[in-house]
Amino acid sequence: MNALLLLCELIAQGCKGSASFYGDNHAFAALLRNGYLCESGVVGSVVCNDCEEAHAAPVVCEAGCYGYFCPDRGFVPVRREDVQAVSPDVPKLIQALADSFECKRRKATALHGTTWRIGAIETDQGDVMLFFHPCLRDESDLLALGDALSREMRSTWRLVVTAEGSATVDGTVAVSLGELVDLDSKDGRLLPLSDPRTLVGVPPRNLGGAPNRFGHLLIAIIEERVRSGQAMLGRNEEAKVVLVHFERKHPDLKPPSLSSVKDYVTKIRTGQ
Repeated sequence: MNALLLLCELIAQGCKGSASFYGDNHAFAALLRNGYLCESGVVGSVVCNDCEEAHAAPVVCEAGCYGYFCPDRGFVPVRREDVQAVSPDVPKLIQALADSFECKRRKATALHGTTWRIGAIETDQGDVMLFFHPCLRDESDLLALGDALSREMRSTWRLVVTAEGSATVDGTVAVSLGELVDLDSKDGRLLPLSDPRTLVGVPPRNLGGAPNRFGHLLIAIIEERVRSGQAMLGRNEEAKVVLVHFERKHPDLKPPSLSSVKDYVTKIRTGQ
């Protein structure tokens, strides 16, 4: 399991997880290293395997020492690292998603309950507003989502990102976190796999006109920067750099507009 799918699993659980359970799991280490998981005290219980019949035992703290009580052995001390709990850092995830898609009108706190506004992607046909709700599995999830969205101004397009499930309310489209982005385990960036505008059905922008003459030249520059690891996270910043490279490589050609370069950057990143 990769880091992004593990994060989805932990979010869907909706409770603390045991750090010791994952041990040397590389995906878990990547999430912890990049701040997508944070310490959240200790787990509520552990399994005692020293009795004739294994049983769950609440974790307690006695005289500054963590442990649990066993009917046969009495108080059994454990190391704190063995009962350390972790939880997904949802605010970190929301910020990373907003950065990945260069969203406007972000919100750093939950709208209501467990529903978050990631932010808006501007298009010529209206804004695509991105939201996050942990799970979209049943009626209770939909009621919570609908209640939160009712507190928001209506937008032309609404995309709800979730860790698990595909149910959604009228006027929205749902997408799983794993289908929307991937996680770079080295630096923690979320890399777009799908274009939110396409997912909600925004009509594609026509790239017609003179800039299309340079399409293959722009694509070559953009793909080379991606392969070499030089591509910048922000689409606007990356487009500016690509345009400079184009002008240096092809001084005899009239350069395309910055907006056209942005379209090609998005096209390559989303595989359109």
